[in-house]
Amino acid sequence: MAQERYVFDYVIDLLGKLHLNDPAKGYDIQAFGYTQRSKSRSFLDLLYESSVVVKTGTKNGNAGNKYSETVSIDDAKSLCQDKNTVILEYSVGDSSSSLWLLPGQVISCLSCRIV
Repeated sequence: MAQERYVFDYVIDLLGKLHLNDPAKGYDIQAFGYTQRSKSRSFLDLLYESSVVVKTGTKNGNAGNKYSETVSIDDAKSLCQDKNTVILEYSVGDSSSSLWLLPGQVISCLSCRIV
């Protein structure tokens, strides 16, 4: 389970580097998605480790699927209907950290390298 977290951290870090080189390509939005997946995966791992049984009524036996849906950047932006609402989303990894500022239709992604 910890190995999955490192993979997410690596991908988020790589997308942050790519975003710095070419901000118009949407790498920041992809990194946001991987941040959401990482947090969802961590939450499901915590549920599993604490022996909490999540019943979803699914027939395939994968009890976490209902709760593993992530928030898309569009979902997050839709919560910022006025100019006074801002969502801060962050990712703290071993090699870098990222912060997304989501005020309405504008997306800002700031990355900080850990040395």
